[in-house]
Amino acid sequence: MKKILIVIIGLIISSSLITLFIYNRSVTEVQVPEDVLNKIIIGKVEPNTGIQEKNANISCDYSVICLEEKYGQINVYLSLLCTIDYQDSSNRLSGRGVMPAVIHLNKKNNNYTFKSFEISLSDDSSISDRIYPSRIKKNYNICPGNFKSPRAQKKE
Repeated sequence: MKKILIVIIGLIISSSLITLFIYNRSVTEVQVPEDVLNKIIIGKVEPNTGIQEKNANISCDYSVICLEEKYGQINVYLSLLCTIDYQDSSNRLSGRGVMPAVIHLNKKNNNYTFKSFEISLSDDSSISDRIYPSRIKKNYNICPGNFKSPRAQKKE
């Protein structure tokens, strides 16, 4: 009886490890048009960064770390350089910070639809560890210095 139980537990553990290995290897790098990312940053991310200040003007530049497609969902891992300007009584104040983020998109017939996003406003590295999986931290530069503005005018 104990031998059968040990064999069953061994099979469950083996199949779980194989499934995780296959799942982690099933990621495909993809490209998302820059204008799609710009619209999402301006329309979805900036208004919902979690920074709550009256009369605040929030803008976020971004640097794409990696774009991956897994089972029809695209994960855009990026660093956001967010700037906030606001008026506090008689003083004009501003602040900046780099925040880890991931945007989840669905792709169907070359159309991209926004699904959700995650952002870390905390200095706690455990939160950014959840946003950036270990394969991203291991294979990509997660502290890039070249940020793009979604509002930049293209030169013709």
